[in-house]
Amino acid sequence: MFSGDAALAPALAMLLHGAPEVAARAEGVLVRMAAEHAGIHPRLTARGGADPGLASGGCRLPSDPSPGSGVGLEEALAAALRSIAEHARRGVALAAVVLLDTPRRIRWRRHDSGRSAGSVLTTALQGGAGLDAVRAALRTSSRPIARLRAWEWLGEATEGEGLLDRVRRAALPIEHELVLSRWHLSLHPRRMRALRRHAGVSRGKPTGILPPGWVVPRLSADARHGAAALAFADPARAAESLEPALGDGDELVRLASARVAPARLVADLCFDSDDRVARAAALRLSRVGVHVPGRSAALDVAAGTLPRLRRSPHESVRRLAVQEGRRVLGRGTGAEAGLALRMALRDDPEGALAGVRRLIRDGVLEERVAGLLAARRAGLGGALEGDLLQILASLSPPRLMATAATVLADCGSAASVAALRSVLDAPDARVRANALQSLGRVAARDRGGPASPVIGALASDPAPIDDHRARANLVRAMIEATPARDSVPCALHELGAMLADRRALHRLAGAWLAGRCLPGEGRRRLADGFVELSARVERLAEDDADPRVRARASACLRRLHAERRARWAGDGVLARLPLSDASGESMRA
Repeated sequence: MFSGDAALAPALAMLLHGAPEVAARAEGVLVRMAAEHAGIHPRLTARGGADPGLASGGCRLPSDPSPGSGVGLEEALAAALRSIAEHARRGVALAAVVLLDTPRRIRWRRHDSGRSAGSVLTTALQGGAGLDAVRAALRTSSRPIARLRAWEWLGEATEGEGLLDRVRRAALPIEHELVLSRWHLSLHPRRMRALRRHAGVSRGKPTGILPPGWVVPRLSADARHGAAALAFADPARAAESLEPALGDGDELVRLASARVAPARLVADLCFDSDDRVARAAALRLSRVGVHVPGRSAALDVAAGTLPRLRRSPHESVRRLAVQEGRRVLGRGTGAEAGLALRMALRDDPEGALAGVRRLIRDGVLEERVAGLLAARRAGLGGALEGDLLQILASLSPPRLMATAATVLADCGSAASVAALRSVLDAPDARVRANALQSLGRVAARDRGGPASPVIGALASDPAPIDDHRARANLVRAMIEATPARDSVPCALHELGAMLADRRALHRLAGAWLAGRCLPGEGRRRLADGFVELSARVERLAEDDADPRVRARASACLRRLHAERRARWAGDGVLARLPLSDASGESMRA
């Protein structure tokens, strides 16, 4: 590298006013001298002279100079900038750009009071012809160092658009290397806003932030990592720039790409030999993972990729594949099926609703039942009322009819109430029980609505019901359909009869019903009958012959005792009770 003494810089600055050949030679020496003091290779200041091999270590990238280095050079360049209108040597502005690296800018910003009034930083950053020349060099120079300095200044300068235009122009691989290897600078809020704003108005065209695909393998590992980190700034070229990461030898580069790559590349990275990369890619395709650009296309890719991941050599990926399979609408059960439907509704509401309709019409029994339950959890009962009525009117399997009767509780229309009433004499006991349960919910939600007369007729003339579920649901409907402060003597009598029934299943259903009617509003709803029913539940918990009845009655008592303790604590009763009785045993258990 060229070696020059900064003390010779003032003499070189004087030669700028001499003959053109002499001035050009002095200008070139000043630029090389600035590059040496900034710690960069002189070829980064040459037009088209930067070799891609510089990315592999032949280039000393800018380092933090010592506080006293280059003082004579800076003063000479400051004088040359002040007189640039006379000698018109643009290389002086380029030399100033070379010296305006991050450490010098930070030191100037923090300790400007101690700097010489004639320093290049003071001259370049405080206005005048020197500032105009430096701005022009930053925006228009084709030297690789200009793109790097524009990238560094993008987070501080006020004229961000001009600097961003220079960052977008990169003709050489080394220009991409210089910016991408410093991808962490994009975390600055001002740079982040500028990049996102420009990406949003690019209209599907490359913004120039990312390099073409053939350039990426020639960059360093840090720069290849930077291509993944800056993919958000150039979405049109992201797939092309990240595709070489599929065969990259650095697992950290593949991991960074797996987190931002388009769906078709993520599908290949799911089969990566590194556990972290494969797991990150599998999470991207998951319905609960990071959002993938083009979500509908990603779901199609996931549908073909995730089943094959069950044979992955990585245990964590196999586990994710199994969990994801349960989240496919129609395959999962319980909360997982509901999660699958909510994710589908988020991405495509109309398509998700059409998919549910196809599932409950054409799927196998397990899929139809799972689809109905998921639709209920997602609040789609009203949108599927026509399909539910058709299920109850046709000779559907009893399990499907029972599920449809449960979901119809969310509708509450006269047609749905009529359909529920029509299946009260269905041959399957579960269908009858679920229909009574739905009628009770509709009546409790809309007292005076179409379901209330049905519950009233059943309560006024209750026929003997052999099925324990249907009997419990009828009593619960009678209680919930009554205003909170009204007594329900018929329901009280029926609940007491269930708790004293000789049949274990009826006592079990009675204990279940007591656990839902006695706590909460039970004391006000049941009035004087509350104490008697609580005593019966306590006797069942102590000495019933069936262990299932004892367990369910005990659960009801625990809820009642917890409410009593909470009420006492709220009234300050617990604070007034002694901590122990005469025997010394605790009374607050």
